[in-house]
Amino acid sequence: MFLYLSIFICISILSFFPYQKYLLKAIMIFLLLMCAFRSEFVDRDYTNYITLIFESANNLFYPIEISFKVISFIAVNMLGGYYFVFIIFALISIYLKYNIIKKSSPFLLLSVLVYYSNTFLLQDMTQIRAGVAGAIVLYSVLQYAKNKNIMSFVMLIFLASTFHITTLLFFIVLAFDTNVVSRRYIFIYFLTLFGACCCYYAGVNFLTLLRYIPVSYVQYKFSDYISQSQGADFVPVNIFSVTQLLHLLIVILSFIFSRKKILSRDKVLVIKIYSLSPLAFIILSSMPVFALRVSELFAISEIILLPFLPLLFRQKQFAKLAIIGICFIMFYINIYHLEILNEYSAL
Repeated sequence: MFLYLSIFICISILSFFPYQKYLLKAIMIFLLLMCAFRSEFVDRDYTNYITLIFESANNLFYPIEISFKVISFIAVNMLGGYYFVFIIFALISIYLKYNIIKKSSPFLLLSVLVYYSNTFLLQDMTQIRAGVAGAIVLYSVLQYAKNKNIMSFVMLIFLASTFHITTLLFFIVLAFDTNVVSRRYIFIYFLTLFGACCCYYAGVNFLTLLRYIPVSYVQYKFSDYISQSQGADFVPVNIFSVTQLLHLLIVILSFIFSRKKILSRDKVLVIKIYSLSPLAFIILSSMPVFALRVSELFAISEIILLPFLPLLFRQKQFAKLAIIGICFIMFYINIYHLEILNEYSAL
């Protein structure tokens, strides 16, 4: 685990250096190579993905998102190697995130550190379909905030759903007021959060509604998540875990930030999307795997959100240290507590 920790420390130190645009490019290229050319022994999902790749490449009707199926077919039958899927997915995901950070973050390497500590480890190094889907979604949200082009946003969300179907939930963005995080929104949010907690303890399962969606792939995924939730390895979620409490702390700080500053539309949307992460986790908690996937997708907005929080304070360097501290907690949970990755090795 020394390599992962060394990278974290290096990015943390470099986040205080000048010439961040050049450092940003160099670090993102390094992370791209690290992600694209990792061996099958690094993460838990790699061998499962190898099976999925060959199944998707050789079975037209295999129940998985179409983009994964097409890329798998090209990799196996035209390029001659399953590992091209991992290279292509890493290239798309990290390139998009590089451009998002470059154009939208006030502190470039602080955004990279937030990305590396959580999204990179959880998605790009593990859940590769969610990694690409999340990158497309975040790009689409920022573009929508800029130009309010609904058709473009809808098309990009549908594109993201061809990598991970849960991104269709991001159509909720169209219902958001992009001008302000109002007191009304904050009140309704905490009221809904309280109601969701009550429903959790009362045993209310909102996911039974999925039974009535007449889409074969949705029914397949629903059955899959049900079987996982009823298996011998099933562990109920802890809605007050350290990660959950950290998400809620960031939501509260973001709401404070939104009331003290006049925000641009992209910041308003990023705050509202991030606020859905802990809420979705509680509402969907009857299916822990599904709850985690959806919560993590909404949380991708932290790449842009967290680096803006230091603007709340006069002592910005101290505030950046606080964000680095939050990043370290996420990094520690992912690497040392959950142990989502093994020691790094390349192909």
